[in-house]
Amino acid sequence: ICVEYIDEVFGDRNGTTKLLPGGPAQRADARMWSNRLNDDIATTFYVLLLKQNKAEQEMAAEKMLNAVKDFCQICKGPFFYGDEISIVDITIAPWLVGARMEVVLQHYRNFEVPATAEYAKYFQWRDNVLKHPAFVATAALGFEA
Repeated sequence: ICVEYIDEVFGDRNGTTKLLPGGPAQRADARMWSNRLNDDIATTFYVLLLKQNKAEQEMAAEKMLNAVKDFCQICKGPFFYGDEISIVDITIAPWLVGARMEVVLQHYRNFEVPATAEYAKYFQWRDNVLKHPAFVATAALGFEA
């Protein structure tokens, strides 16, 4: 809700990108993807991290990987909807790019997205997010577990 408000008030000023792109149908699609990925990645991140039962950890890891796989099938590249970053990208970037994924989940749960063809789009997307000025300006660097 906060991101949508900021986008409505400040988006598209001086040629800046709107986080909810396109017409009403695409904006609705972006909201649905954002909500789904928030549930299946951001929320599940904490389930995976906090659960002590191995079976529950495996279920959470599978849920996250399925969401990433679905994301890969739709992602146009370099970002979810193409050339411009959107609400979908910023919803999951904090959990899939950088310290949370590459330090915390790898260290504490030995979890990572497999480097296979079905996840290739994820790695391309991740590399583009890592270079995006908004991500670079807000990323926590030098974090170690």
